[in-house]
Amino acid sequence: MENLKDFAKNYLNFLKSNLSVKKIETVYEIVLPFEDHTGDSIVCYVDDKKENGMFFVSDDGYIINNLIDTGMNIGKKSSRRKIIEQICMLSGVSLSDDNEMTVLSSGEDLPSKVHQLAMTMLQIDSMYLMNIVQ
Repeated sequence: MENLKDFAKNYLNFLKSNLSVKKIETVYEIVLPFEDHTGDSIVCYVDDKKENGMFFVSDDGYIINNLIDTGMNIGKKSSRRKIIEQICMLSGVSLSDDNEMTVLSSGEDLPSKVHQLAMTMLQIDSMYLMNIVQ
């Protein structure tokens, strides 16, 4: 890259070449070019069965359940759960009782909603550092 004017083009090429979409029954698995704290790819699922004309986008509970599996206490009344709930609320992401983060999206907003969910997933995943500094 000779100068920064090529940055946007090169970054978009990077994203495109490191992104995959695969249909699994009625769900599309979107593997994004971002990694969680274990080095696994960030993955979102989009259900092609529209709910009130909207697509249902989910992390399938992966991020929070992975934090729990690494020993983090995220009980319903814990301060960490409250932080997660706050992050989700500020990001416009819904959080279910079984730790699934979701957003609803129209077809035209789907790329930005997937990105929004992915950024929220990464932000919450970074909470694993709280276990390291205890």
